[in-house]
Amino acid sequence: MGDMPLLWGATMATEGSPILFADLSVYQSWRGSEGAHEPSFYLGSWGGLRSELSADLCGHHFFADREEALEHLERLATAITDARPKAFERSSKKPLFAWLEAVRNGQDARTAIHEASGPLLRLFFHPASDYDQLVMARDNTLACSVAEFAGGNLALWSTEGGCVADVGHTRRGIDEVVAGRIDVERAELRALRDDLSNRATDETRCGEVDLDTGVLVIADSVFAIADLVKDDARSRAAEIIEAASYLSGPLSLSTGAMVGVATALRVDPGRYVVSSGSDKRAVWLRLRRQ
Repeated sequence: MGDMPLLWGATMATEGSPILFADLSVYQSWRGSEGAHEPSFYLGSWGGLRSELSADLCGHHFFADREEALEHLERLATAITDARPKAFERSSKKPLFAWLEAVRNGQDARTAIHEASGPLLRLFFHPASDYDQLVMARDNTLACSVAEFAGGNLALWSTEGGCVADVGHTRRGIDEVVAGRIDVERAELRALRDDLSNRATDETRCGEVDLDTGVLVIADSVFAIADLVKDDARSRAAEIIEAASYLSGPLSLSTGAMVGVATALRVDPGRYVVSSGSDKRAVWLRLRRQ
């Protein structure tokens, strides 16, 4: 831990999605909610009928290809008709099987299947984005988690709703970064920031991330790197962010519609321990170089 308070020179905003922390070399492969680094398909199913079906058939599922997904869907359809034979007889006119046929024909589809009393099961099927694969599939009871991605790793931190997170870092030779959702009056802000600069004993260790390039990106996880630069510069996004991080302190990065959804700052390259903490005044995540 440093002997001096951290510098708090940056902020970034999220509307409720987990915040992503990654080395620039890893983040440049992240496709956010609009695409995937590696192809995958998502099947989601939930509703009252789940209690009558095997747990391994329902919930969030990800598949490497459409054929694997279809095999699972066929098992799910059989289980549904076994559970409710009168309501869901095998007929292409029934919503379940019309939906299944649409998936077989290469369509992305969603449906709600019903009995007279109301919806029994909701079904979604579509290509899975990076956001789907890492964020939707994570344990939502955890404040933070570390996952492998694109030959590296990244951290995901939940802030308990939308917020503007303050970002602090050590003054020279940046080897520690703290991001916090701070809920205090302005008069108490300095004292809390000083406290966050010098505490780690009551934090929960989440894992480790490698920041090999020395450029740490902190971003709303729905956004890809291409979202943070102008359209005509998307192919050079990583190069632009890396160059800019040499010339200034923490960068404020925005999309065309939202301001300050990410920040990037230059840190000492190396492996960083990720830990999270909370009290009545704040929730925070800390990265500290080993």
